[in-house]
Amino acid sequence: PVLENPDVELNEADIRMEVYRASGAGGQHINKTSSAVRLIHEPTGMVSASQEERSQLQNRERALTRLKAMVAAKVEEEREAELALNRAREALFQSQKLEAIGKLTGGVAHDFNNLLMAIMSGLSLAKRRLPDDPKLKMLIENAEQAAQRGAGLIQRMLAFARRQELKLETTEIQALVN
Repeated sequence: PVLENPDVELNEADIRMEVYRASGAGGQHINKTSSAVRLIHEPTGMVSASQEERSQLQNRERALTRLKAMVAAKVEEEREAELALNRAREALFQSQKLEAIGKLTGGVAHDFNNLLMAIMSGLSLAKRRLPDDPKLKMLIENAEQAAQRGAGLIQRMLAFARRQELKLETTEIQALVN
């Protein structure tokens, strides 16, 4: 990582400095003085070195800037990993809530289905036993249609609770409108 002035504070006690003789092309002082610097950040084990300058102090500053950039990049990477972990935890929590709602919906649908079956069978028996009164017959048929709509609602609730497959069927829209 190349950062000019990374905004990271490092404890000097955590940094071990090693000096060594610079290598490569140079003038009369090459390999005579220990001007190259290697900095080791003890808590992270990160190493940064510099031998570009003739001065040990300048090489130390360059190596320190590089080390700060490396630590800043690691801190940023850890922060991003923590954010990703928090997002994953939140997604898991939402999934668990949705699963709980599905279980509750399934239980309510089951109880409602039991009540509705009693209502539908009672209406069917009443329809057969009552006299042929057209008004009474129409009231019972309306109640049966409402019970059928309730049964459709239960089907959708059970499908939401993943206890029953949805039955897909094509619908002729013109027939519904007319």
